[in-house]
Amino acid sequence: MLARILLSICLSSGLARACSCAPTPLPRLTARLLESAVVVFRGTITELRKSGPLDTMGMAHDTEQIAIFRVARVWKGEVGQRFEMRALETTTVCWGFSPELLKVGTELLVYATKHPILGYATSICYGHHRWVEGTSEVLDLGPGSAPSV
Repeated sequence: MLARILLSICLSSGLARACSCAPTPLPRLTARLLESAVVVFRGTITELRKSGPLDTMGMAHDTEQIAIFRVARVWKGEVGQRFEMRALETTTVCWGFSPELLKVGTELLVYATKHPILGYATSICYGHHRWVEGTSEVLDLGPGSAPSV
């Protein structure tokens, strides 16, 4: 409820702005993302399962689907071999997945927070991207651990 009130105040006062991602150099970015995320994992989208609608209050486009991930590595949080989160697509507010990455078979590195309205959610501002082995970000993260059973 509080989030809805704050969002309406921002929208009515002109404080809400289009998504703008400020560049931050690595490794500071990796450390900042790891600190602010609730879960960080490497996973492949294995299924986009139908779900009921979610009122995102304009913070993201609800595809009315759940993204099911097969998790390979975990850097933060209680993440099992299978992880589910809403398949939200980004809008001008930055929350959600880039639509071109929200496809079955895409392997991603995901930094997600727990949003009061959206549930587990990521952002287009460095919150997720294709997994690329050997990047400086992957090296900064370290080996991680196996997902919990």
